[in-house]
Amino acid sequence: MVKRTLIILLTLFAICPLATSDAWALPNIDKLADAGKFEEVIAVCDKSIRQRPKDAKAFGIRGWAKYRLSRFEQGIEDCNRAIQLDCNYARAYRYRASMFFHLKRYKDAIADCNKSIALDPTGDEFAYEERGLTYGCLNEYDKSIADLTTAINLSHGTRPEYFGDRGFAYECANKNKQAIEDFDTQLRFQPKNAWAHWQKGQAYFFWGHEGEAINSCNVAIALDPKMADAYMTRYWILMREHKYQLALMDARKMLDLKGEYRFVMLDMARMNNELGNFDEALKNCNQFISSNPNYAYGYDQRAKILLHFKRYEDCIADLSRAAQLSPKAFKANIRKARAYESLAFICADLKMHSEREELLNKAIAIELKTPEPTNPNFDSALSHYLYCRGVARFELAKYKEAIEDFNSVIKIGTNFDDFAYHKRALAEFRLGKLDQAMIDCNAAIPRIPEAYETRAEINDKQGKPVVAQFDRLYGYFAKLIRNLSFQHNLL
Repeated sequence: MVKRTLIILLTLFAICPLATSDAWALPNIDKLADAGKFEEVIAVCDKSIRQRPKDAKAFGIRGWAKYRLSRFEQGIEDCNRAIQLDCNYARAYRYRASMFFHLKRYKDAIADCNKSIALDPTGDEFAYEERGLTYGCLNEYDKSIADLTTAINLSHGTRPEYFGDRGFAYECANKNKQAIEDFDTQLRFQPKNAWAHWQKGQAYFFWGHEGEAINSCNVAIALDPKMADAYMTRYWILMREHKYQLALMDARKMLDLKGEYRFVMLDMARMNNELGNFDEALKNCNQFISSNPNYAYGYDQRAKILLHFKRYEDCIADLSRAAQLSPKAFKANIRKARAYESLAFICADLKMHSEREELLNKAIAIELKTPEPTNPNFDSALSHYLYCRGVARFELAKYKEAIEDFNSVIKIGTNFDDFAYHKRALAEFRLGKLDQAMIDCNAAIPRIPEAYETRAEINDKQGKPVVAQFDRLYGYFAKLIRNLSFQHNLL
């Protein structure tokens, strides 16, 4: 979309001068056109039409003048009349093609260019240029490049903007080396053309030469400090290089110059979040959402920031909104599951185990419904939620349901296995399944020192107090070693 917009802007620079052969019967028309006095051009044409109502060229030139004043529909009517009077009037087709182009009637523009070229294949380079630009809007870049090359040849390389047009087409076709060559040619004629320097920077950026891209953007900005697009390209590069402070400066400049670049606020939020500027990041998201309330990623981005403020309920609300707006937003759903889990931890601290179980039910349902096939941590996340729910159910004395959760964790096979074995042993012990509880304790030992204590209780229950005492001793030393190891890691 950005590239298409730029192509349209390019045509504003590719002004088609009025051919002398068109103005032969209209005195001083060329001087008026060169001076930009298009209303006066129209007045001259009006006078000529009153005197010669069937003068096709007068209608054509008046249509062209109205085109220059952006009165496209009126200009098309004049060109229609010119063609009715003289169906072989090549330039009338080309003038009308320009107006069709600006109205985004691209097929009509190409048809008129075809007709103009058929009537005058070597006499009007502008028809080739117009058709080349139109093909660019239709993403037919090879055709665009071919027509612009013809326009360059017919003009004998004397119109530098044609090289810029073709360079842009090469850039869109990912032929960045050729694009840079064309922009260099344009800049030999027009060394202070900020647009060409910026486009050269774009081509370097897409080619992966980010240092040269920055240099070209710097020159463009020095020539035109109000060129928002050059700040945009430089900002992309700086952001990709994780130079967030500099990228943020360019982003703010972009917004000052071009308010419609509000999408950049989400990137600003992400960068401020990375820099720890959470208040500023939240402000960026709020501003973006206020102007784009139906854009899912805005809510998704804000939710990540809300986690830093431990506003879990607000985070969940935002992620629910993101998932509603974009049902395939897997990341939003996964983050929503994590938000439920975070809220569940708070409930655990408050001993609100029923609420904790319900929150984890929601997290598990989301994780099962929207797994990311490319996410290697999917099973780990699901296992974690199941384990936490099993613990909550254990605290609620729902031992059978807790065991089912621990069974699932063990079946998945992750780093939570040992914890699951121990917790399952506790649940089985509460249900009187001492033999099975002993097996699970043995599976959890030695990674889980607390499992020694659980095994000691089982041995006590089975009338083995001496063995139980040894288990408690082993457990004490296992915890001591674990704590010493932890302190060593901290040092």
